[in-house]
Amino acid sequence: MREVVWFDEEEKWLDHFGDFRPQIRLGELARPKPVQYEARDGTPIRAYLTLLRGRDASGLPMILMPHGGPYVVRDSLTYDDEVQLLVNRDYAVLQPSY
Repeated sequence: MREVVWFDEEEKWLDHFGDFRPQIRLGELARPKPVQYEARDGTPIRAYLTLLRGRDASGLPMILMPHGGPYVVRDSLTYDDEVQLLVNRDYAVLQPSY
């Protein structure tokens, strides 16, 4: 899934150390997609919507996951354990960037 590397600052070399969660098959993961919707005052809000692969968005219960803070100030299109868990339990997950 994601490589773990070792960097030796003194010797200036980088080496493959291992893989993070190698048992996960990327082709089977739900993929977030960028969407945009309007707030009540008309302000556009960008978000990521993640659905189970092959599942239509209609009729699903939705979980709204605003990002935390103060250090994580936005979500990204990367692997997220929690989102994958919820989507694979047949929830739609919306992560707004407010």
